[in-house]
Amino acid sequence: RTSDLLVMFGFFVFVLMLYLPFGFESIGHWEEWVISSYISGKPGDLIASEMVSRYWVIVPHTLAYLISSDSFIGFHLINFAMFFGKMGLLYAILRHLNLSRSFAFLATLLFMVYPVNTGLMSLRSFPMQFSALTLLIAIYLILDYRQTPSRLKLIGIWWGLAFNIFSNESAYIIILVLPLLW
Repeated sequence: RTSDLLVMFGFFVFVLMLYLPFGFESIGHWEEWVISSYISGKPGDLIASEMVSRYWVIVPHTLAYLISSDSFIGFHLINFAMFFGKMGLLYAILRHLNLSRSFAFLATLLFMVYPVNTGLMSLRSFPMQFSALTLLIAIYLILDYRQTPSRLKLIGIWWGLAFNIFSNESAYIIILVLPLLW
């Protein structure tokens, strides 16, 4: 437990170091105005066109707007939390597959920084980050379901896959069938 907590602290420091130079770019201002325009119900906003096929694309934006509608701190906190959550879940999945702590830690770091680009922490990547986070949640629950099946975990798998599909790509509806095939 102590070593896993140290790994999580290492992930937190890693995300903080990665986020500081790239996380506060000016695109966030434009993104916040687009989302606040949508939430206010003003016509002609850009995100409304994405809502036709991506129902849950607005979830992280709405959470960020609810945290702080007067500043960009909500967007930065949600983006930071999603990135940290992805790292924690990937590490937990690799540990669930009996990979050693050091290899799981290194594989997670490599997965999170490849490919290296400044768009990694961009607020424009909210749908992709949210989609990846919910897919990792579903995968973790699938692995946990194999050990101790329960209806609650199966519902969590369905919700994770549904959020994954409807937040980034609606063309992958077949993913919803995977728990039945399993």
